[in-house]
This record gives sequence, structure tokens and C-alpha cells, in this order.
Amino acid sequence: MRKDELLLPQIRQENRKQLLRLGLAGALTGNIMILTIPIYAGVEGLFKDFFLWLHFALFLPLIFYSAIPFYRGAWNSLKVQSLSVDLPITLALWTGFIFSTVNLVRGFDEVYFDSTASFIFLILVTRYFVHRIQQIANNQRALSTFIPPQTFQKLEVNGSWSELSSDKILPGDWLLVHQDQTIPADGVLNSPVAEIDASLFSGESLPQIYHAGTAVFAGTKLISKSASFQVTKINNSTALGEILTELAKEALKKNTFVQLTDRLSQGLIAAVLLVACGYFLLNYQVNFQEAFHRSLALIIVACPCAMAFGTPLAFALGLRKARSKGLLIKNAAVFEKMRNIKTVFLDKTGTVTRGQLHLVKTYPPEISAEHRALILNLEAQSQHPLAFAFRRAWPENHGSINFEELKEIPGVGMQGQINSSLWTLETSGGQESSGFVGVSLKQNNQAIAYFYFADEVQPESKHVIEELQRRYEIYLLSGDRKSIVSETAKVCGISDDRFFAETSPHLKRDIVAAHPNSLMVGDGVNDILAFRSASVSVAVRSSQLQNQNWAHVICLREGINPLLDLVNISDQTYRTLVANLTFAIFYNAVAGFLALAGFINPLIAAILMPISSLCILGITMRGIR
Repeated sequence: MRKDELLLPQIRQENRKQLLRLGLAGALTGNIMILTIPIYAGVEGLFKDFFLWLHFALFLPLIFYSAIPFYRGAWNSLKVQSLSVDLPITLALWTGFIFSTVNLVRGFDEVYFDSTASFIFLILVTRYFVHRIQQIANNQRALSTFIPPQTFQKLEVNGSWSELSSDKILPGDWLLVHQDQTIPADGVLNSPVAEIDASLFSGESLPQIYHAGTAVFAGTKLISKSASFQVTKINNSTALGEILTELAKEALKKNTFVQLTDRLSQGLIAAVLLVACGYFLLNYQVNFQEAFHRSLALIIVACPCAMAFGTPLAFALGLRKARSKGLLIKNAAVFEKMRNIKTVFLDKTGTVTRGQLHLVKTYPPEISAEHRALILNLEAQSQHPLAFAFRRAWPENHGSINFEELKEIPGVGMQGQINSSLWTLETSGGQESSGFVGVSLKQNNQAIAYFYFADEVQPESKHVIEELQRRYEIYLLSGDRKSIVSETAKVCGISDDRFFAETSPHLKRDIVAAHPNSLMVGDGVNDILAFRSASVSVAVRSSQLQNQNWAHVICLREGINPLLDLVNISDQTYRTLVANLTFAIFYNAVAGFLALAGFINPLIAAILMPISSLCILGITMRGIR
């Protein structure tokens, strides 16, 4: 069972507890406010005392049950020698409760059960609303959003098939997947041929042809009628699960803006408590009740809840909007870093271009069925783009060939032995100036056939680059020959002094490192070093899994259009953060002054404080729509 599934009962239980506290607080506060009407209407004597004692009785469950989260938060912050917003809330609650109870016993009129009850209820409402929004945003990272609950057929030991739900799958199981079902786990294909939509990982808009023995990944979708495979990895151990786990870990890290608001919140808490205590000590001898009222009103109204809620809420909604636009962002710090980006580096193949090679021509023009079978079997277990290009060119089943020895030679190609013949499928050392990628089929190091593949520029690349050039310096990076890169740069509107050709992974890294505040966009393993040198790295939809693990942002949509969304969402989030912080500072300054001046009493303060948090909520939701 996945970790997120194990946590679901705890999350649901905690949500129920919050709703119970909130519901009880709402019911009791409503009754207290109704019972306050006769008092404000002028009732006197025994009836007034009766209503006030009813206030006291109804208030007890509020302070001893509904307000427990405030006490827990205050205590936890004190244990780590920190100040949280729960501390002034707790002080305000208990100060008002004790003061009101003492006055009630002594027969004085100054009791604040109504205002304190409203204070508890409104804060609980605001917190629950914010908590649910953040919970929904965080749920966008759950594995279940990519792999829905399904039922499959499992091959039993006796050869029969039985039904199995996706949450019961174990490594080693043989599963039969039907058309349009999402593959629930990583595994190895057993069926001779299968068409699979692997766009989540490969970026291919068309289905890919997989042959027996090819690795398949959780989150991909079966297009053909049915296929069987053996499970190797499940849940968080799958390639998709590892990516989402990394996203969750990164999301927990605090960025500079969050740390800033944390420091401001703690400073404001300390300042409010010091000012309130100082004001009371200086004025209690002149007018004890008035000094107490104003100090209590200050503690309540100037509580930095708006500041504490605003930043995490803005980041949560920013991440949620990014996810809706097909962008998986590992850490909200990306929004902050995007503000400082000056240079954008774009990898060519698979990023600016489609990265989907197509067989354009062969020599000889006609390739025999025997040679096609040899090539397809040599590439059967390969995830290389050329392997899929061969499968797209010859989708029909050409039969199975058992090689005595089959291996992949990095940088060269595939090699297999049949009897006394050594067959090699080898990528040519270079590329033609026309932009073709050459591959040769050799028997015992003797070339017997040549194959040429071509790529093309993404339709939207030129428009996106033009938009980005209004704000950033754009460079094109590629390991291809200069003539090919130059042609691509020309099509995209990039000048001759803004592209680098024949770059190795280390050279890419050095180029990016020489430009501080840079954004690197790529798709291949050869971009990983450059990713690590960039302030922000983006893996496009066609990226290989290793690349996605190193990227700050993963695109789930094809092409580089998501870059514009990333820029826009980052701008919206930053503007919202600034607006929230400005409002919080202005509100606390003005409200604090009015409280000390006597224009805001504890009742009005109890109403204004949660209203300020609701204003922050409105500003945030309006800013990130």
C-alpha cells in the first residue's frame, strides 16, 4: 500500500475533528450571540445575570475543546523556542476568559464571552478554509491522480485468470491490461506487440510500438486491445512514484519568501506582546479596565494571522494552477527564482524540435523482411528514440529472433550475435548537413544497409521564443553540427551569436554556469549537468526519466508552450505575495494604532482579525486565478 494511501485515514480523521470543532463552535457562538441580544436591549437584574451565566456555560466547551488546536500550536512553537500566531491567540482567549469570569463572579458588567466566542469561531472557519485549499493543492501530487483505481486480470499459478484491483498488485504478478487502461506499475511486456501512449514520459503524441521484453512504466496507457506484462515495481518505487516522491520532499523545503514572512510574523508577535504589556503597565493605574480593554484589543486585532496564512496559501494556489497547466513544480521557490532570471538556455533536440525521429529514406530503398526483423529484435529492449522510430516505420510483427548475445554499446548502438554472424546497428559518427541522422546495419562489421532519420522544429517554438525574447536573452544549445543548429536557430529567430553547437554535457554545464540567474530547458541525460548549474531547470515532456529527477519543473504538455505559463504564474504568485504582505503590514499598523487609541474594542477586534485573514484569502484567490 502506498504511503499516501496509508495517510488517507489519518487525513480524513483530522478533517472530521476540525469539522466537529468548527460545527460545535458555530452552534455555541450562534446561541451566545442570540442570548446577547436581550443584554444589549437593556435587560437588567436577575435576567441579565441569568443570560451572562448562560454565556459562561456555553463558552466552556469552546475554550476547553474547540480551541485546542491553538494551544497545541502555541506549545509546539514554544518547545522549539519560536513564536507562532497561536501564541497571541491563546493569550487573548485565556486573558478574555479569565477577566470575564472574574467580572461575572464579582457582578461587574465587563464580560467578553460573546466577542471571544466569535473570535474562536471565525478563526476556525478561516483556518479550515485555508487548510482545505492547501490540502487540495497538495493532492495534485498524489500518485492516484495519474493512476486511477482499476481492475485487472491476474495470471494464477494454475494458468487461470482472476480479477485483481490495482491496490493489490505485487511485484512478480502477471497482469492482463485492456484497451484504454492505465498501466498501474512498472514491468516488462510479455505480449509480442503493444501500442502504448507513453506521452507522460516520452512526450510522443502518437502511440509507441512496444515489443516483447520492452520495459513499460506506470502511468502510461494501453492503446491496443490488450497486452500482458510482468510487474517489477509498484507504487512509490515506480519511475513515476519516485518523481512524485521527490516533488513532495522538495515542496516541504522553505524558500526565502516563506522564511522572510516567518521572521516578520515572529517579530510582529513579539512587538505586539511587548507593546500591549507596556501599554497596560503604563496605564493600568489610571484606568485599569480601559488599559486592559485596549491591550487585549491590540493582541487580538494585530495578530499576524494574515501574514502567516498569505504566503503558504499563495504558493499552494500557485502550485495548483501550475499543475492545471501541465507543470509539475518541485518547490515553490521556483516562483521566487523566476523573478531573477535573465538568460534562458534551450536545448535543441526534443525541446525546440519535436525530438521524434522519423525514417526518411533508406539505402537500399527496399529493406527485406529478414533485415527488418533483425533490426526490430536488436532494438526490442531499447528506449532510444531511434528504436521507437524503427518501430513506427515497421509496426507489423516480424517475428522473434533469439540472439546468443545482445548488448547496447553506449554511443554506438545495439549489437547481437547469431551463430557466426555479428550484427550491429550503429549510429553514424556524424550527421549530414541536410539534418539527417544516419544509422547503418552491419554484418561482421560490413555495412549492408543505411537508414536516415530527420527531426523538425516544434510548431510553437518560434512564437514562444519571440515572446521570451521580450524579457530574456535566449540561447540555443546542441550537440549537433553547427550547420544543423544554425538552421534551427534561423527558423526560431535566434541570431548567429546566440547558439552553441557540438556541445558536450560538460561544455553545456560550463556555458550555463557562466550566466548567473539562468533558466535551462532540456530533455536528455546530457542536460543534467547543465540543469545542476542553472537557477531553474525545466524538463520538457519528452524528457528521459533521469532528467526529470534533476529538474525543478517537469512539463506534462508537449512543446515549450508551458514556459510562458511558468513565467505568467510566477509573476502572478509574486505579485500576490507582495500584495498580501503589503496588506498585512498596513492592516496591522492601522488596526494596532486604532486599538491603542481606543477606537477598537475587543469585540470589534475579534471580528476584524478573522476578516483580515478572509481578505488575504480573497486577494490570493483573485491574484492567482
